[in-house]
Amino acid sequence: MTRKRLTARFVESVRPPKQGRAAYLDSVVRGFGLRVTSTGHKSWFLNYRKAGRMRRWTIGGYPAMPLVTAREKADTGLREIAQGGDPAGGKADSHRAPTFKQMAHAYIERWAKPNKRTWRKDRAIIARELVSRFGSRKAASIQRGEIREAFDAVSARAPVAANRMLEIAKRLWNWALEVDYPSITANPCTGVKKAPERKGARWLKPSEVAAVWAAMDALPARWGAFCKLCLLTGQHPGEILAMRRDQVERSHGGAWWIMPEGHHKADWSHSVFLAPLALEAFEAACAASRGAEHAFPARGGGAASPDNNPWRRAVEALSKAAGVPRFTARDFRPTVATGMASEPLSISQAVIAKVLGHANPAITETYVRHGYDGEKRRAMLSWERRVIEIATGEAGGKVVAMPGIA
Repeated sequence: MTRKRLTARFVESVRPPKQGRAAYLDSVVRGFGLRVTSTGHKSWFLNYRKAGRMRRWTIGGYPAMPLVTAREKADTGLREIAQGGDPAGGKADSHRAPTFKQMAHAYIERWAKPNKRTWRKDRAIIARELVSRFGSRKAASIQRGEIREAFDAVSARAPVAANRMLEIAKRLWNWALEVDYPSITANPCTGVKKAPERKGARWLKPSEVAAVWAAMDALPARWGAFCKLCLLTGQHPGEILAMRRDQVERSHGGAWWIMPEGHHKADWSHSVFLAPLALEAFEAACAASRGAEHAFPARGGGAASPDNNPWRRAVEALSKAAGVPRFTARDFRPTVATGMASEPLSISQAVIAKVLGHANPAITETYVRHGYDGEKRRAMLSWERRVIEIATGEAGGKVVAMPGIA
């Protein structure tokens, strides 16, 4: 912390840091200082020790409380401490000394909901991995070693999910530091390193697609349908896991899967054409789900969560049965994109982007609202033909007779 004689002019003119917060200790009153967050919020505090532990008392905010008043209150607080008092502890409540569950709830409501499209996923990860472990504990009592232990437990089964958990936890504690929880004086996530993630996308070569397709029917019906939908549609595995019966509308030669805003990764609705084999896989998943509203329901109902890679074992079994080097469910997406772009299909990147649900950064996107439904339908039908051609070794013209494919 920077130590200097605080003046009214300095307090008024000090600029907020680019990120996080900055603290300036007063050289006049011991432990007294000014805290400035990246959002421009300024508040007065007093640091002191009580029973061997560092405490922080948030005196008030600026400009509601001017420097002279804040310094006088800090001086009064020091006299109280000298007589055995505890200005921060004496006013402790759920806001000043929250449990982790209280702090996490406040973070979701006050910061994540207004600022993050993925706040629901954040809330689910916090509840599953952190509240379940630290819920009733005072947030200020949680140590770095405990965060590392929680991270290692998740990383052992899903490194990517562990890294997402760590990112959310860091943001949560940084937010708590910014909003004047006096008991929160440090971020216990600092120094916990992320798990290594695989870099770059893997896609299956045509010979691998053929082997994998042939091996899919040996999987349990639920996971065979899941893998077929991944390969035939190119959508995110997590989005496929969350498919609902009422999102699929039958049409001539297939069906449309309409993802509403909030289901799709981005903040807009997204339509996916299900060619006949993809629709068949969806119906097989629905049959295996025994009437549940989701095609791939969790054990307790609702959509299965993708965060713990529930498909991992099934895809590992598929890889082994097909004799194909290890891949994941996420590798089907670049496989579809690469297959569509390659000869003989040579589908344009603009159409592939629409099929995959990517945003078009071109400025004309603001004005052109063409949905590319016809192009997406033709692309999906062409890709399905190509998958069958690869899997059977037959020429493209020989699969035209498949029911529903025109």
